[in-house]
Amino acid sequence: MRRIATILIVVFMSAMIAVAFWQIILRNFFGTGLSWADITVRHLVLWVGFFGAILATIQDRHITLDVFSRLLPEKLKKHIHSAICLGSAIVCGFLTYASYKFVASERVFGGELFLGVPIWWAQVIIPMTFGIMGMVFLVRGYSKCTL
Repeated sequence: MRRIATILIVVFMSAMIAVAFWQIILRNFFGTGLSWADITVRHLVLWVGFFGAILATIQDRHITLDVFSRLLPEKLKKHIHSAICLGSAIVCGFLTYASYKFVASERVFGGELFLGVPIWWAQVIIPMTFGIMGMVFLVRGYSKCTL
């Protein structure tokens, strides 16, 4: 999963740079532009950010507050880390549900990204990411608890 996320980040980042570059060239030198370029770049930023979040979760590199963990004994650290992971999984579960409802409402609204592509297709990354992150946190929390 780590390799897939990294490849997708590179692909989407490259596409984002290419679309933005062509938009700048078209606007500055030809007085025109691509009507779909700005919204596409915004959604590519969304995808890059969310795949970065998946990658950070898989690599256990999220921002953490590490104030007390250095003072705790090793056995207690494992249990606290497990509780934090399980709590993060619960939060991700709520965010998955809320973002699913958001994407479902966007689907009903019927906005268009470009060339007839529904905008909700680009936003489906939000509940997918929170679901994947929630599963990673759940597995990590459970595995730390059983060690």
